[in-house]
Amino acid sequence: MKNIFVIFLLIIAFFLFVFCAYFAVFKIYFASSKLVSKTERIVRMTFQRESRIGKINFSPFGKFNLDSFEMAKRGGFKNGLQISVKSVNSKIALAKLLKRELRADFLNIDGIELNLDYSSKKKFDHLSFFSNVKYLFINKSAKQGLIKNIEITNIIFSSGTLKLKLDGGEFVFSDIVLRSSRFDVFGEFSGNISFKISFKKILTDVSFDFTYDKENSVIKINNLVCADYGAYGDGKILLLDDGSVSLEYAVKINKGKYFDIMGVVVGADFSSPLFQSGLADDIIIAYPSTQNSAAQ
Repeated sequence: MKNIFVIFLLIIAFFLFVFCAYFAVFKIYFASSKLVSKTERIVRMTFQRESRIGKINFSPFGKFNLDSFEMAKRGGFKNGLQISVKSVNSKIALAKLLKRELRADFLNIDGIELNLDYSSKKKFDHLSFFSNVKYLFINKSAKQGLIKNIEITNIIFSSGTLKLKLDGGEFVFSDIVLRSSRFDVFGEFSGNISFKISFKKILTDVSFDFTYDKENSVIKINNLVCADYGAYGDGKILLLDDGSVSLEYAVKINKGKYFDIMGVVVGADFSSPLFQSGLADDIIIAYPSTQNSAAQ
């Protein structure tokens, strides 16, 4: 009986040793300073941008926390911030990570701010962005890349801000909240977005559902609602082969409110025969279309 008790204690001691060794090795390999250094190097290689990270904590149970992330615009921090994030929290499956697959039970990103400048005839090129990101993934020859796949469930982006500078002025999208039940880098990505938009005298709330169809390079927008302006509609963002994007949409909107918006965006001299027709209070603005029409 005494021998059995000793064996039992030895087994417990062995597993305690293994557990402590696992923690010790994990803490050394995934030390915050090492994770920060590696992440900054990946950002530099992927986006050709400088970055600064406050702290990264990764526990042996898969809990991931990042506090403060900043990525500079091209040319360095002296030119301002391209993107900043207050915090990121997630729960990562370690067994999958050992196989170079990122699978997370949830992903919460708080306080993301993105600054985009497309004034002076600058154009958005989605091919340039995705060509950088693709280097993160292991190709068929397995000669380059860091990871094979990404699958995330329960995604929430909160308190986001997008500042978009165009030749006509700056649009600010604030209080952005994005919710999605699942993201698969090789599949569809769908969810809901809500935000406030401000431009000159315009300030209103907008929300819509979205689906990114990777196979057809299309972002579908459904159930768009802007109640303040009586606007409801659907649309598509097509990612074209030359790197440019094209919009297709159909929006039903209050005629008087549309006139107010265009007066702010285009100018006080804006006028259209559409508003001299005396038709219904709601009109449908569509593109592409041979002509816009009044809603019956």
